[in-house]
Amino acid sequence: MRKCLILSFLAFVLAVTLVMQGVLAAGNVDYQIIEDKVLVELNLDEVSDFSYRLPFDVETIDVNVNHEIVDFDMYKLLEISFARNVEISYVDNGLIEKSKDRYFFIIKNQFDDVVDVNLFLDEGAVLAEDERLIVPEPSSVGTDGRRIILSWNDFDAGEIVVEYELVGEDSFVLRLVIILVILLFVWLYYRQSARIKKEVVKAKEKLKLKKERAIVEKRKGYTRNLFGEEKKIIEYLLSVKGNECWTKELVRNLGISKVRLSRKLRNLEQKDLIIRIPYGNENKVRLKK
Repeated sequence: MRKCLILSFLAFVLAVTLVMQGVLAAGNVDYQIIEDKVLVELNLDEVSDFSYRLPFDVETIDVNVNHEIVDFDMYKLLEISFARNVEISYVDNGLIEKSKDRYFFIIKNQFDDVVDVNLFLDEGAVLAEDERLIVPEPSSVGTDGRRIILSWNDFDAGEIVVEYELVGEDSFVLRLVIILVILLFVWLYYRQSARIKKEVVKAKEKLKLKKERAIVEKRKGYTRNLFGEEKKIIEYLLSVKGNECWTKELVRNLGISKVRLSRKLRNLEQKDLIIRIPYGNENKVRLKK
């Protein structure tokens, strides 16, 4: 019994010692590359006397537990006395380096204990095929359908370096040319459409003018040797739909009496310019074609 008590006490002292040294429990760190920035997300089960160095120009720090941030000249220090289920996220501008058409992701390990690390490459990024640099070798390389994902299980090395390239950059000029060609075709299409519309309008105006001239010539042909009321009757018939009307319309609209109108219509019939169609007690007068 005494021996068990001693062993329990030693285990308790060892646990307290580990906590006082700032040991963290299991956790994982995700790095998501977005263009030239990296979203860093830490998920730690438990920490005690935990210190984590942040870049001095860090953006959008988000911590879900009580913490303190101490500013130094070249960096910031995030401190947590004790917490469980810790979530820390921030945007880092200094983890990506570029050399010609190649990019390098470089991080230094800040943890004394092992953690799982996941790196999500930017969309459109691929690992270099020839003499690619990845240190250390990842435990696995996969994809979520949009991005390549590299994982290191129980990572405890000093740093991670990953070389990659963006295939999208090589096709940028081609995409730009395609867009310009499409815009050119759209512009030509609308220009051609505007020209065709203008020609259609001109053709309609010419046709209208031609019809008006034909009507004028037709009127001249009908009324060339006519005068007075006979001329008025023909001009009226030319102006109405179907070139026909009732005799009562002529009486009402031209102010000619029925007797005079009957005589004038008889004269026009003899000249083969009109025909009269009887409808009961009323006649319809039609211009002869």
